[in-house]
Amino acid sequence: MPPRTPLFDPAGYFETRSETLQQGLAVFVAYTLLEVVWLSVVIWQLFVPDNTLAMTLNLLVTSATLGGITLLVVAAIMHFGSGGANASGSHTDAVAVAGWAYAPNIVVFVPTALYGWRQLQQLTYTTFTPEELTADIAAVPALSELAAVQLITAFIAILWSIYLLTHGISKTHSVLPKITVVPAFFIGIGSFILLVFGP
Repeated sequence: MPPRTPLFDPAGYFETRSETLQQGLAVFVAYTLLEVVWLSVVIWQLFVPDNTLAMTLNLLVTSATLGGITLLVVAAIMHFGSGGANASGSHTDAVAVAGWAYAPNIVVFVPTALYGWRQLQQLTYTTFTPEELTADIAAVPALSELAAVQLITAFIAILWSIYLLTHGISKTHSVLPKITVVPAFFIGIGSFILLVFGP
C-alpha cells in the first residue's frame, strides 16, 4: 500500500502519485496559517489590544507574501539544482515537494507552541515601544529556555525537510538522491542561518 504522506517515505509517496501539487500547497497554506495564528496569539498576549488587529493583519499579509516567495525560491533551487530542463520533473513537481517540505514544521509546531504558551503565560506587557519591550523580554529567564527549545525543534524540522526534499525531488525528477541532496542541503543551511541570525 502506498504511503498516505511523504513524511516517512517521500520516495514511495512521490513515486506512486502523479498529482501532488494540491496536497503540497495545502500543507504550505496550513503551515502559514498556523504560524500567523501563533504569532497573533503572542501579539495579543504581549500587547494591550488597542492596535493588535492592525498588527495581526500586517502579519498575515507579510507571512503570506514572504512564505509564497520562499516556497517558489525553494522549488526553483531544487528544480534547477536537480537537472532543470534536463530532468524528467517539472517546476510544478518541485513546488509540490517544496510544499510538503513544510510538513515537519507542522509536526514540531504543536509541542513547541504548547511549551511557548506555558512560558508566555508568565508575561503580560502594556508597553508599546520596541526598546522597552525588548529589554523587558530579555530580562525574563524563561524566554531563553524557550528559545533553546525552539532552536532544537526547528533544527529537527530542517533536517526532516532536507530528507523530504532530497527523496521527493529524486523521484519526481528521476535523478539520484546524491544529486538532489546538494541543493536540499544548501536550502537547509540557509534556513538554519536565517533561524539563528534572521530578524
